[in-house]
Amino acid sequence: MSRALFRCVAGIAACLVLTTAAPRAPLAQPSDDRSTPVANETISDRVDQAFAAMRAGDPAPSSGLEEAGPAIIPAVAAYLGDDNEDVRRHAVTLLGLTGSAEAAPYLAKALADRSDDIARRAAMALYELGADAVADPSVGTALAAAVTGGNSAGGAILLMGYVPGAASVAALNGLRERGAGQSTEVYRWSPVMPVPFVADVALTRLGDADAKARTLAAIKGGDFDALSFLLYALRDIEDRDVLRALADATLSDTRPAQGDAPSGADLGIRLADVAAAQFVKRFGLSAGVDTTADRPLTAAELAALREALAARLAE
Repeated sequence: MSRALFRCVAGIAACLVLTTAAPRAPLAQPSDDRSTPVANETISDRVDQAFAAMRAGDPAPSSGLEEAGPAIIPAVAAYLGDDNEDVRRHAVTLLGLTGSAEAAPYLAKALADRSDDIARRAAMALYELGADAVADPSVGTALAAAVTGGNSAGGAILLMGYVPGAASVAALNGLRERGAGQSTEVYRWSPVMPVPFVADVALTRLGDADAKARTLAAIKGGDFDALSFLLYALRDIEDRDVLRALADATLSDTRPAQGDAPSGADLGIRLADVAAAQFVKRFGLSAGVDTTADRPLTAAELAALREALAARLAE
């Protein structure tokens, strides 16, 4: 069972045309004849033709370009410096759609784009790549510079938690101070949270004791939005104390939360049901409980999941 608050990722490509639900394996042949490799020169030509058509208001030639995988990245990246904002936005979109970590250094450069919208889209695309996004050290450097320079996109902040070092801690602590009173989000439909809170999630991943204490206090406070956000960002949380506290707080929370039902439908989904689905997904739990259906779990099912999770966190 996966809930609407937290299954946004599966609809990213359709909603923002930025990323796919999961990185797809690179396909080397973008033509109709998938058995015949396409030369880089041909791919470059296709990219140029697609951008020329896009300038003329025809996005059709861009359709399916991402299926060529990393092969399109150099040609598409060349358009990140274009004077036309729509062209640069289109380039970020295509790079994100490849789902390839090879696009990360180019997306990282787009974090400094003069258009705030493009910079935030680049942050979302990078966030979708997860830890793979920062495999290239230049990406971590660009993230720190972006955050220090005022890019407060939730994806950029959370990704800083994957970049160890004093520079990341300093950038995040500086953001906490500057971002007081400001809010951010990872996606436009994800929970909106105070910038300092999101920074604390990243700092906790980096082992900052003060940030961990603040995160634990937020969990204990029981704020619905805070708990929802932490479940949404569960992949970014590694600290076992925080995970246990979050599980204790949410797996027994009966406050209503919308699941994947059509708009207006009320299936009685609670925060506990959403939490169960997220923890099952995060840890691959197998407790004989079906979390894929839109229905409230029974007390026995929740108890079984709590037991399975406790065992996993004790490993």
